[in-house]
Amino acid sequence: MRARAWHVAAIETTSLLRAEGTGGHVGTMSLSAYRSLPERQLIHRRLVDEVRHMASIAASLGQAYYLWELMPSALEPPHAPDEAIHLLSAANDDTPIPVRLCFDLGHCCAWALTRPGVPEAWLEETLPHVQVIHLQQTDGHADRHWPFSERHHARGIVDPAGIVNIARDSPLERVDLVLELGHDVSTPPADLVDDYKESVAAWAPFIL
Repeated sequence: MRARAWHVAAIETTSLLRAEGTGGHVGTMSLSAYRSLPERQLIHRRLVDEVRHMASIAASLGQAYYLWELMPSALEPPHAPDEAIHLLSAANDDTPIPVRLCFDLGHCCAWALTRPGVPEAWLEETLPHVQVIHLQQTDGHADRHWPFSERHHARGIVDPAGIVNIARDSPLERVDLVLELGHDVSTPPADLVDDYKESVAAWAPFIL
């Protein structure tokens, strides 16, 4: 299976780079499969088996954990805190290294939700499982990947101070904060650099 081979290659590559862990978006399903509870549950079980398999490979190559990312679409499990906790609990049953959550602050907007989630509330609920937090600014209605710049401040709902305060309560030894900003291919390089500089400046006072 090409998807499995890609993930194995990613684990091997990050191991060569001496990274502690590998992971991210694990899998997806069709809309018809999602609408059928038996099919959805079957896909969930298969994904859990695949994640366990990847965790075993990662462990054999000296990695400390495997990451499973909470996604913004209901077709890409997990997509909400309860689903994430359920799938991670299943994936961590008899694995050589822990399977942990990669939590993206802009992924609280799945169309299957009755209303957009609140990043701080979702992070608090899943915190014991969160190893990595993807930092992006969003208005809560879509997966924006905006920078933490002045022009997005008025519409943005992510408060760096609040996120860092929650992360400090993690039971894990460390939670990694990673900027994940999105830019159109036509963005001038100088603007891109400025966006990263502003974003770093927005987070630095609460981390350093």
